[in-house]
Parts: sequence; C-alpha cells; structure tokens
Amino acid sequence: MVGRDSWPKSARWFVGLGLVIQACSPASSRPATVAAEPKTSTDSRRSVEVSDPGSGLTLTVPWQVTARVDSAGVHLRHEIPYRHVDFCDESDGPHTWFDTVVDFAATFELRASAPVACLATMGPELASRVHGDSVRTDVGYLDAVVIGGRRGYRQLFGVEGCGGAAYWLEFGQGTLHVHRGSVPLVTPIYRYWRDVLAVPGVLTPAVADSLFEVVVRSATTSRR
Repeated sequence: MVGRDSWPKSARWFVGLGLVIQACSPASSRPATVAAEPKTSTDSRRSVEVSDPGSGLTLTVPWQVTARVDSAGVHLRHEIPYRHVDFCDESDGPHTWFDTVVDFAATFELRASAPVACLATMGPELASRVHGDSVRTDVGYLDAVVIGGRRGYRQLFGVEGCGGAAYWLEFGQGTLHVHRGSVPLVTPIYRYWRDVLAVPGVLTPAVADSLFEVVVRSATTSRR
C-alpha cells in the first residue's frame, strides 16, 4: 500500500490484519507487487477501470479516487489538505501531525470461499458465531448488510471513530473482501469537523458511502 505509514491511524488500522486474513484463501496467487494499470479516460472527471491481474478483480473507480494494485489487492484512496494532529493518537508523547485528511480509504480483494466460510476462519471469536450456513450477528459489531446489491457481513473495529470496518460480501461462489478505514475528522466527534467539511473537494460521509456502493456494485472478475 503506497504511503500507508503516513496515513492517520484511522486509515491504517487494517494493515496488521494481513496475517490473519490469509486463512480465507485468496482467489488466486499474485506477484508480490503489481503496478496499477487503469483504463484511462480523456475526461479526468470520468470513472476508470482498475484490474488486479492476480485475481482478475476489476473495479470501476470514481474519478475522485486514486487507485493502486499490489499483493494485498486494489487500494482506493482520497485525501484533502488539512493540517491536524492525529486524532486517534492517544499516547502521552509528542503527537504526530499530518498535512492531509484521508477521507476515503478501502482495500478490495477476492477470496475463494463464501462469506460464511471466510468468517469461520477469522479467529475463534468470529468462528464461534458461525453455525452451519448461518451467522449469529450482533448489531454494531457484526452486522448482516447489503452493499451495492451484495449480501454479506460487516465487522466494525475500534472506538470513538478510530478504526474501520471489514466486509465479507457475496461474489459468485467466493467473497469480495473489503477493508474500509473510518474518518472521524468529518464527524461531530472531532471538535473542528465543520472546518474539515469546509475544505474544497472533501468527501462528506454521505458522498463517501455512495462512492463505496458504486465501487462494490461495479466489481467483476475475468476468472470463472
């Protein structure tokens, strides 16, 4: 993932899950690093297609969002200029300053197993919620969702707006696995949230959610 160490913690939370999610096998192997090869448009305000050559996953990416493909999947990101202290840094030492706010960050990948089967491999706590083909949900922690017309499950992480969500969504016989970072700085939990929303080009929560739906709905694969 490009520049992930410079992202606020709210957008970096899912990096450490890389060793865990391997239990639900990738749809196919891929090289360690793959450069993004978007199908570009002559109109910079039109969507483009981005494909992961390892899994065959193709996404339609809105013009506002940048994309990169690497060994962990397809990463989408949008940021705006706004200097601030890392809101999610609760340490007593000197705080980290950032010059931008990442108001949209999500990673997409394909998994060979169905959503319920993937949940059963995600550690003992989630596995205990799987009973045959059913899942015991818990509102605000593990929810049944429909995103972009795809049914599945969403697990929420973190507290006070710092964290994110992991999605396991139906994708043929497999799973569209998505990690999406939260953005506390555009919500009332952050003291200066109105200042952030006043920055030109910012993605409001409603707009970001709409773009997320568009991307999920667009997902296709060349692999059968």
